[in-house]
Amino acid sequence: MTTQSFVVPVGTPVVFRPNAQPFSFCAQPGAGGTVLIDYSIDQGTTFTPAILGASTTPYSFTPGGIIVTPAGTSPLGTGVPISTIVRCTSATVAGVFTACELQPLGVAGLTGSSLIANFNQGYTSQNSTSEQNAFSMRFPPGYFPRNFRLDIYAYFTCANTANAKTIKCYFGPSANTALEGGTSLGSQLLTSTLGGVMHYSVAGKGDFQNLIGGNIGVTGAGFGTSTTANISIATANYGGPTAVEQALVISSTKATGAESLVLDGVQVYLSM
Repeated sequence: MTTQSFVVPVGTPVVFRPNAQPFSFCAQPGAGGTVLIDYSIDQGTTFTPAILGASTTPYSFTPGGIIVTPAGTSPLGTGVPISTIVRCTSATVAGVFTACELQPLGVAGLTGSSLIANFNQGYTSQNSTSEQNAFSMRFPPGYFPRNFRLDIYAYFTCANTANAKTIKCYFGPSANTALEGGTSLGSQLLTSTLGGVMHYSVAGKGDFQNLIGGNIGVTGAGFGTSTTANISIATANYGGPTAVEQALVISSTKATGAESLVLDGVQVYLSM
């Protein structure tokens, strides 16, 4: 799979032309700036803003739900108009725009595990004490097979203080809000450290409805043992004829807004 990240200078949009596979796009603004994703289905004659529009925090977007092949049929069997151009615009401060190719497993003989996101550009969290999206992906309806599994790795560098810096990972049906939806798979606390590596997982239980997170959903924990059970998500509607869009979100919250917290990288693996 292909992941491409671009620096988006102020006043000069980055333009991306998707191929016939589904893509998830993520826009991340610089501190004090905004980013906007918009898309065209007519080779750039007209553009439509992504549902979350211009934003001071990161967000993701999958145009049209599923991108259609040039022959007019989606690899997933759903006919949604292809977005011929997707672009990202920064205002005030340069941002980052990342395109993650989501070629589905099981199509054209592809099986096993695939790296579907490989973000290494770096993102510095905003000066805020609110929980904020740091990186996210969206997956079109029907994208996931029955027994899929996602493994999510995130890498952070932070100020070495005793003040709380909390990292969370969410997954589930999308919502057009700042955190984009989903249920928390777990959280981890960075205090008196310079960095952290987080590993979360979520898997379909074969019925297109129920999901299980293979990680412990308490602050300060990830993989290991705990008195808190692994996280289950019911009625996720992740596949089948009534499937809805799913979202993966990695968020950060700082007790002291001005302290440094940088998302150095994210890798997401999909297997079936």
